Amino acid sequence: MAHRLSPLHHSKDHRVLIGNQDALKTYSKRLRDLLTGDFLRNMQVTLAKSATDDALSKAGALVDCRWEFISRNDYVDNNNDEEEDGNEQSIEMEECMGIFITLEYEHIAYRAALLSSPDGYAPESKDNRRKQSTHLPLLLTRMPAALRNTFIEFLTTSFDVYCSTLHLPPQFLCMILEATITYLARSETSRQASSAILEQVLKETQLTLSFGREVAPALKSLDINLPRESLSTFARDARGKTTSYFSTSLTQYMDQHLAMKVNLGDAIDDLGKQHVWLSKVATGTFVLSIEGRFKLIDMSNPQDLEEEETNIQRLIRSANEQILRSLVQRATGDDMVT
Repeated sequence: MAHRLSPLHHSKDHRVLIGNQDALKTYSKRLRDLLTGDFLRNMQVTLAKSATDDALSKAGALVDCRWEFISRNDYVDNNNDEEEDGNEQSIEMEECMGIFITLEYEHIAYRAALLSSPDGYAPESKDNRRKQSTHLPLLLTRMPAALRNTFIEFLTTSFDVYCSTLHLPPQFLCMILEATITYLARSETSRQASSAILEQVLKETQLTLSFGREVAPALKSLDINLPRESLSTFARDARGKTTSYFSTSLTQYMDQHLAMKVNLGDAIDDLGKQHVWLSKVATGTFVLSIEGRFKLIDMSNPQDLEEEETNIQRLIRSANEQILRSLVQRATGDDMVT
């Protein structure tokens, strides 16, 4: 789930957050104390009766709560460094893209990430009054609703931060898909090779369309499943284009063969006045919806961890960085896709 955050104020505890291991230890201990305290245990007893929080009730006891800095190069292995020299890995602001939080229970681990940008952390202002706050505008969580709400409440009380769901307009979803297709297609020089890359990386793609009540009162949504061959066909000439070629091809096809007029990339000011709009995109590498649901799918092979990163893995990494960068821009109010 994706949320947007206002700046985190930490001056009461630490002047600096990014690169400060002591700060991570402070907030890690506080969060662990909260999650293992009598208050939350009492709350879990109540929530365990609800099917929606069944996953949390089956997670078991909390084993560990870890806060770690995320390197923009994604090659930092803190655990290995600690084992080698007994010292904790330090990280500079320009090398850090955020904070990664792991809540390890007996039977499952839940995670959250507070992100600035894949390009590294850069303070928004040099004003001395702003130096004791840190802006990590994008919050990504993968945890049950009850645990997510408790975690967000912890951020709110600890950092005096405002958190809200990152709602995404339909055209933003289309722009992300279009940008990913264009990036992958341009990685190859021939049409045949670019189609093969698209089919291998994005695989089967599912587009979910939502309908206005006036048009289809009994129909909330419709899933359009695109086999990988169909996806590459619609994106056949995306390699040399700068415009929304895939979206145009698909909308023309739907208009001609399905009698459905859907302008995937058009801006929508009011969903209540729109008849049909794109509400979810699911590919082999990412899932994104207008409600802020977001997931990056790990396509790496655990058996190849010791080997050099392949060209496909590098492409996926770069494409994922573009998606994260766009989400951060959206969270800060600038939703341009680059």
